[in-house]
Amino acid sequence: MGDEKEHGVNAVFGSNYLKYNRKSKIFPLYGFKVEVKVKYGDFIVNSAIPPIRIPIKLVTINKIEVTEGRSSLTVAGRGFNLTLFTIKAADRSINEVVERLQILVLRQRIPHSILGLPFEWEMELQHQKKEEIRRLLRVKKVPFRN
Repeated sequence: MGDEKEHGVNAVFGSNYLKYNRKSKIFPLYGFKVEVKVKYGDFIVNSAIPPIRIPIKLVTINKIEVTEGRSSLTVAGRGFNLTLFTIKAADRSINEVVERLQILVLRQRIPHSILGLPFEWEMELQHQKKEEIRRLLRVKKVPFRN
C-alpha cells in the first residue's frame, strides 16, 4: 500500500534550500530541506525549516531556467520568483527536471486556453483597461454659480 504512487503527482524532487520573492512582499522567504511536487495543475513547494507551503498554479509560470553552473533552478512568473538551490532528483539530471517542468506547464496551458480562461497577464490588462475607462468617465462636479 505504501509503494503506490499518489494520484495526480506528475513530478517530485528535492532541494537543499529555497529563496522565494513575491512582488507584494518586501523581504524574501528562505526555507531549508525543500520538497517540490507537481500535482494536477499546481507546483507545490514544501519546506521543513521553517514550515512553509507555497502553492503556485502551473499556468502562472513564465520562466524555468537553470542558473549558477547548473546547481540551481529558477521558476518565475509575473508576481513571484522562486530559486531552488542544489536540486536533488532521483536518477535524473537537472536538465531532465527542467524539461519535465516545461512540458507540464505547457500541458496545463493548452486546456486553459481551449476553455477560454484568461491568463494572469490578460487579467492584468483587462484590469488596466477598466481602470482607464473609469478614470476617463469620472466627471468633476462643478457647483453652479448664480
